[in-house]
Amino acid sequence: EEPNVYTVSLLDEKDSSEGYTLELTGFDYTPANTLVELSLNGIPRVIQQLGIPQEEQSGLLERYKMYGAEVDASVMSQKLYSLSRYMKEPVPLDTTHMVLSPMPGTLLRYAVKEGDTVQENQELCVVEAMKMQNSIRSPRAGVIAKCPASEGQSLMADETLVEFVQEEEL
Repeated sequence: EEPNVYTVSLLDEKDSSEGYTLELTGFDYTPANTLVELSLNGIPRVIQQLGIPQEEQSGLLERYKMYGAEVDASVMSQKLYSLSRYMKEPVPLDTTHMVLSPMPGTLLRYAVKEGDTVQENQELCVVEAMKMQNSIRSPRAGVIAKCPASEGQSLMADETLVEFVQEEEL
């Protein structure tokens, strides 16, 4: 593998499974560079790195700009690119019936219990983070199916605090 040679995979907007690749050479890839001089398929170019798109979840795409056009692309070494073709796409977890902890902290108390019917914006529990007590409120009306955490428990960000009864279970 040659140093400073990267493969760029651009996905077709109409069919996300199909795309094409370009070869970038002649630059040290670092996310801190905003203007990058490089060779794109042998043609000298200057592109601007705009960073990671807000809607990006996988952490693999970055946004680039050249001649006024913006494109989201994944830049990786040739070895990583060859291995990435064998990786499966992660299956997104359906969290529509859950309330997740928005931050790491400690669960101080629940204001509801399993089987309770709650209204939208009703307090569900209180999480303490950095000596601040944060009231976690219900995003919707529903029936509480489970409160999996216990009071006093340390929580990670995105840990499940409350599960609602799903519509098909009613």
